[in-house]
Amino acid sequence: MNIYFFYKNENNSSWYDFTLEAWEENDNTYVEGKRASSFSLMEKVSIHMAKNHTCKTERRTFHCARFDHEFGMNLCMGHSAKSINEFRMAKTENGYYPMTETSHKNFQRFKKMMLTIYHNYPSVNYTAHLFKDAPACRILF
Repeated sequence: MNIYFFYKNENNSSWYDFTLEAWEENDNTYVEGKRASSFSLMEKVSIHMAKNHTCKTERRTFHCARFDHEFGMNLCMGHSAKSINEFRMAKTENGYYPMTETSHKNFQRFKKMMLTIYHNYPSVNYTAHLFKDAPACRILF
């Protein structure tokens, strides 16, 4: 059983957009005795947040964040590749969103960085929405 780690970094000047995935390789034996591998998702972490939430320009209106973390031993997500070479090629080159393979140490480092960004991101200021001044208006009869 091997574990493979991948990441996708699409950050730019306005957004954090980063995804991490950990995949487990399972050995299977068919009825004919032929061996094949199957791959199941162990953990997926993705973050998509606006960077300029404290900026004084119009970009400040884009105060939005999404943080998804899926993990477990028996997740339903799998990959249909039959060999490790086919799996790596599908994840890194031929995939819909190509990723980059990394080590377990870098995977943990990236995950820690993503959690820090998420915890330091300001939450919604409900008091600014609840206690707005009533607009000045005239009532005509």
